[in-house]
Amino acid sequence: MSEEGEIIRAQEKIGDKVFSKSKDKLVKFPVPTNSFHVIVADMRGMFGIGGVCDQDDYLEIAYGAKWADQLGCPCHKWKTSNGQPIVGLFEQGNPLQSARYIQERIHFIDFVCEERYEENEIIERTSWAANPFLLSKDKARNVRNSHPLYRQNTCGETARRRGGRERAGAGD
Repeated sequence: MSEEGEIIRAQEKIGDKVFSKSKDKLVKFPVPTNSFHVIVADMRGMFGIGGVCDQDDYLEIAYGAKWADQLGCPCHKWKTSNGQPIVGLFEQGNPLQSARYIQERIHFIDFVCEERYEENEIIERTSWAANPFLLSKDKARNVRNSHPLYRQNTCGETARRRGGRERAGAGD
């Protein structure tokens, strides 16, 4: 499968946690009231190789190719749709039926990519993306800081170092 296909497939799998296509109904996540909703996605099998953690791909899954273009990151174009860029789960216009419900109900998507299965590895290998429909950048950071599994400098943070250069996170 192509990288574009893998990203779309990951979006579909995340979407399945919120909306069942086969039953044509919402599952698991009610409209948020006094709690925060998080989907944890196991990314070990992405691109057919376990343990590959590419935060740019995770951010593209969440925020779309427009985010990648804005930061000068390579972005994926969906080849079967006349080269249209991939639309993120937290981006208006995503064609997946589940995307609307994700935007309304899910505060964070956590991307986990373990390699060694050691103590604290999940904490160290989790990257997160905050839903801009539900949380401001500051509110998202405050919520993450209050959670016991929080880890700084994951993809939801303002700045991160990848490949020897600084880049701003989504929403900056």
